[in-house]
Amino acid sequence: MHIQKIKLLTIIAILSAAIALFVVLGAGSATGLFSLKQDTINVGVVTSATGAVSYQGGQEIKGLELARDEINSTGGINGKQLNLIIEDSKTNPAEGVNATNKLVSVDKVKFIIADPFNAVTQVMVPITNNNKIILISPGTTLDELSKDDYFFRTIPTTQKFAEKLAEYAYNDLNVRRAALFAREVSFDQEHATDFQKDFEQLGGIITIKETALSTQQDFRTSLTKIKATNPELVSDFFSAGAMLGEPLKEAKELGMNNYWIATEGAENAGIVKQYPDESNGLIYAYPYDLSSKEMKVSDFASKFEARYNESPDAIAAQSYDALMLIADTIKHAGENTTKAKAYLPTIKNYAGASGTMSFDANGDADKEIIIKQIQNGKFVKVK
Repeated sequence: MHIQKIKLLTIIAILSAAIALFVVLGAGSATGLFSLKQDTINVGVVTSATGAVSYQGGQEIKGLELARDEINSTGGINGKQLNLIIEDSKTNPAEGVNATNKLVSVDKVKFIIADPFNAVTQVMVPITNNNKIILISPGTTLDELSKDDYFFRTIPTTQKFAEKLAEYAYNDLNVRRAALFAREVSFDQEHATDFQKDFEQLGGIITIKETALSTQQDFRTSLTKIKATNPELVSDFFSAGAMLGEPLKEAKELGMNNYWIATEGAENAGIVKQYPDESNGLIYAYPYDLSSKEMKVSDFASKFEARYNESPDAIAAQSYDALMLIADTIKHAGENTTKAKAYLPTIKNYAGASGTMSFDANGDADKEIIIKQIQNGKFVKVK
């Protein structure tokens, strides 16, 4: 009996020590196996991992991965590791709604990185605003989203891009007659409307404005009308990537000889791969200067190239910046999104991977925009 009592007391002592150790680890360790406290911060991501703009979605994910790993390797955010919960919108607004609702309702995230596809981010904003979730986009330019709310972006608005294009066309190319060609979607139409306003204010004339259906495949009728007005310049405001190529191809077949301008989405491997000759000479405004001598820009580019064996584009750099800005916000304002909303517009002259930027009162990025041109398959800065 005496031996059994000793064994019992020994077992009790061991159990007590184990419980004490469990409590200590839970209370004092941020990374311990038995931690009872929350040791991660989840940030949601809705992106076009597949679909029509999967190239941009892939660039976004790469930029975010680089930022996440850098944040975590230097101690995380206030002692917590950062975790990305990535949802694929498939470049589809309906899928974007489902993904956003899942991140908000199931994952309970307080911060989300938005899709690079404007139409997806457009339907995400009402959900995040209603739930007071901080939403930061690395690629959405829509003017209509410029409001004092929970939506922020690390890319300028469409109006800023159009203004830069109009000034370059009028002052540098000496163009006085321009024709507008755009699809019926909001992104394309905003570029056309904003360009027309700025170009006419400078003294230019819009000879014609043609709109194509989003599902349209043949553009010869519209291009023939445009050619008849004898413009010196024509807009190819057909969103991004390879879809910009078909109007250029058909225009060349019609013998149109004029300048062509496009959205920032022209910097995409798809167009130079599928339309190498037709895309040559295409001019566009861009929010990222890879040749910049700013230390953060060159440092990010080097890290990106070493990891992925390719050069980053604007979406990659602006995605990196978006996550870094979230980390900075949480460090200073905590995870309370009302406080975070108030803190973000105070960020000025932030030295980011995509260049120096500031947020205005509406959460829009104020940053340099350059003019680039496709020259023999390369994306070249011309101003």
